[in-house]
Amino acid sequence: LRIRAALSDLDANLVNQFLTAPGGPDRAAALQVVQRRREEISATLVHAAGNVTYGEAERGPLVRLVRDLPAFEAGMSRALALEEKGDRPAALDGARRASALLHDSLLAAADALEKSNRDALDAAYARADGSLQAARAGLLAALLLAVAALAAVQGFLAWRTRRRVNVGLAVATAVALGFTGLAIARVSEAAHRLREAKQDAFDSVSLLWRARALANDANGLESRWLFDAAQAAAHARGYFENMDRILRRPEGTDWTRVPGELRAAASAPPAGYDGLLVRALRNVTYPGEREALLQMAAAVADYCRIDARIRELHGRGETAAAVALCLSYAPDGSNGAFDRFDAALERALGVNQDAFDRQVTLGLEAVSGLEWTALAAALGVTGATVAGLRPRLREYAA
Repeated sequence: LRIRAALSDLDANLVNQFLTAPGGPDRAAALQVVQRRREEISATLVHAAGNVTYGEAERGPLVRLVRDLPAFEAGMSRALALEEKGDRPAALDGARRASALLHDSLLAAADALEKSNRDALDAAYARADGSLQAARAGLLAALLLAVAALAAVQGFLAWRTRRRVNVGLAVATAVALGFTGLAIARVSEAAHRLREAKQDAFDSVSLLWRARALANDANGLESRWLFDAAQAAAHARGYFENMDRILRRPEGTDWTRVPGELRAAASAPPAGYDGLLVRALRNVTYPGEREALLQMAAAVADYCRIDARIRELHGRGETAAAVALCLSYAPDGSNGAFDRFDAALERALGVNQDAFDRQVTLGLEAVSGLEWTALAAALGVTGATVAGLRPRLREYAA
């Protein structure tokens, strides 16, 4: 998802260059983002290529990404050069071809790569959770067997020697009970931490990265809508579908009401709201997470209201004003609202990523050294049992 989000943002800023004047501040701002995204994608691909773990399901998408990314960038560069020469039809054709390559190959490959890793993570989580549950059941079964055996020996000695309690066997039983209780508690703690890391933290991280990828793609589609009039309807449809998947409001609800309604709902978003952001709000667990998500929702509402204004200006023939609003980083500009959304998303990601790392560390610490505790307990049970039985054996030997 990191690659998909970076690809979509790269595309959005490449398209923005078609809307800007060469050498102007808007072109420079777009070029800066393009360079950052190129570096981010390159670093991520190098890391992923050096860490292939899941075979062809992971290797295949990486090959497509490495193969088609240069062709996409070259196609956009040629289209921009044609645009600057005044050959608008050829520029549009080149930009459309590049867009098709992006969506049909690059973004599809990024989705396949994410799926392979997500499937592997889900499988690893299921195995780990199953192993912890099996360990807990095994410990309980071992305790029952040990206590039953010690109780049988204790009963036999009481019957033969007329002594009610053998101190050594009593100590062995106490050690077995104490270790098993400790081990079950620590395994249960590890299982709890694992579930929290996966279901509370990682699932929210995944939702947020998907929201970022969709938002970046929507931002590019908004620019393409201004640039490519012949395919404006398709670009508009894609934009609204993406934003709907991020945050769907109840029908007839004005965007100005959305932040207040979400904030007023203390436990869960009110009926009629849906989308990735709403799902994340329903999974709030950690301090600071809800506030960051509500700031994201407020920024989405601002961004969508500004988009409506852009479309209104363009519809009235005020295309220059629409483009200026689309490219503006001012607080009331489209890019300004989008940056607020992305900054809030980054804060929410940070909260959940820190929680994920913390829960994984605590889970590992919970079972750390348990094997040595088990060895010590086994030696303790054996030693106490021998100490308890030896005097009785000597009595019979005499």
